[in-house]
Amino acid sequence: MKDKAFVGRLWEKALVLGGVLFVLLPTSPLNMPLTYTDSGVFHYMGWRILNGDIPYKDVWDHKPPIIFFIDALGLSIMDHPRWGIWIVELIFLFITFYLAYLTIKRFFGVYTALVSIAAGFFTLPLIIHGGNFTEEYAMLWYFLALWILGRKEQDKLAIYQWIIIGFLGGLAFLTKQTTIGLWIALVIYVTFVRFKNQQKLKWIKQVGAMISGAALVTGIILIYFAVNNSIKDFWDAAFLYNFVYSSAESNVMYRLRPILAGIKPLLTTGLFQLALLGFGVGLVNLKWGKKEKYDNRPLISVLLISFPIEIILVSVSGQYPVMYYMSLLPVLIMLASIVFNELFSILVSNNLPKKASVALVCSILVGFTWSTVYEYRNEVDSLSHIESTIVIDYIRQNTDPEDYIVGWGAESFLNYFSKRESSSKYVYQFPLYRAGYTNEERINEFLDGIIEKRPKLIIDNRRPSAPIFEFPVASPLIKEKIEKIKSEYALSITLSDNLGYWDIYERQISPFTPYR
Repeated sequence: MKDKAFVGRLWEKALVLGGVLFVLLPTSPLNMPLTYTDSGVFHYMGWRILNGDIPYKDVWDHKPPIIFFIDALGLSIMDHPRWGIWIVELIFLFITFYLAYLTIKRFFGVYTALVSIAAGFFTLPLIIHGGNFTEEYAMLWYFLALWILGRKEQDKLAIYQWIIIGFLGGLAFLTKQTTIGLWIALVIYVTFVRFKNQQKLKWIKQVGAMISGAALVTGIILIYFAVNNSIKDFWDAAFLYNFVYSSAESNVMYRLRPILAGIKPLLTTGLFQLALLGFGVGLVNLKWGKKEKYDNRPLISVLLISFPIEIILVSVSGQYPVMYYMSLLPVLIMLASIVFNELFSILVSNNLPKKASVALVCSILVGFTWSTVYEYRNEVDSLSHIESTIVIDYIRQNTDPEDYIVGWGAESFLNYFSKRESSSKYVYQFPLYRAGYTNEERINEFLDGIIEKRPKLIIDNRRPSAPIFEFPVASPLIKEKIEKIKSEYALSITLSDNLGYWDIYERQISPFTPYR
């Protein structure tokens, strides 16, 4: 019977795999030979971890560490600059959406599950922005936690299951701090229910178990950094910098900008609108809905609580890069499933034949396809142009593998794809230009790396936000070091590609060659 059940569900796995391939084929090395800036940093960090470097201590980035270890895993399974990490993405998204499918199927049925995850599949290509982002991997922790919650009534969940849920929350926080909306909502819901029913002991057990799970994964990470004498570096980059980054603007309208201006891709497929409708329907169901075979009221309650929390979290920084909105995708899918369930329930209540449900599924899928075909094609085309092989070829031809290079600005992908190490842990220099964070010590550390390791090339992409040889902090010592570096490097050539102009400064044979 088990074998037959497994075979019977193969079509479900095949559909999920097909949807994941639809999302990820545009970002595969077949279409996208290189990466965007953020993903380039993660690739570089993964490469350096495999070579013994410690995140934050030896390579600076402001994301929590889980993404770096995921990329290191991808690079370890295949000796290719892109395919290994892409395969890991494929595995993560397949498990993510299969768990989403199983969870929605359990609460609302097969048809609702099919169209709900389809909504995710058609929306994700518009916000995945080349892939390999923290928000993308964090979706797995969300749906895994939701799947555990949906297996039994919450009162029947064992303590170890609450610990696992908390552990997943810790993983989400250490993947990206703003992806913990579900866990905040869950704590709020459990607190309300337990205190309402005067079950304080049960509240202590459940919330305490979640906190213990989160503390467990956090403790493992802290032990890793403690052993490598880098807890201070971890705090400085992954937390202190982000505090400065997110508090740079206090204007309320600026904080609202992500919602006012950034949700356009979520509107294209109608997923955001469906989620808003689902939010309203969910509120009505809580008040007047009937208890069904599986009581979905706890699920709906958690979703309704988490939705505004997720909106707030995605708006914390005041910035709205399109990939940030992957954090909203899980709750949007779940809220949309409430709407789809109502539609199919209407068909059933009116005794319409099964063919009517199938026709509705097909109609919804056609609508999703029609609404995204143009944007999907544009995304495929734009990703295929993410290449800078001219510069990378120049680096390989004019340096040796043991040579250092500096990509001035945010060009760590040059280091990664040329397999040339940066002379400083600041493989990209944006933190050195961040007011409130940068200081003389950090800038001197970066300049000392150039002076001591003498990189063969310094490559500048002319970013206005990171002007070469200029910093927002000035001192006699900084000026002296910059003048020394200028005296040892000369502009050798300027190359151009679809990413702009690249000024390549080459170290002169004599350290006293005049800078020009």
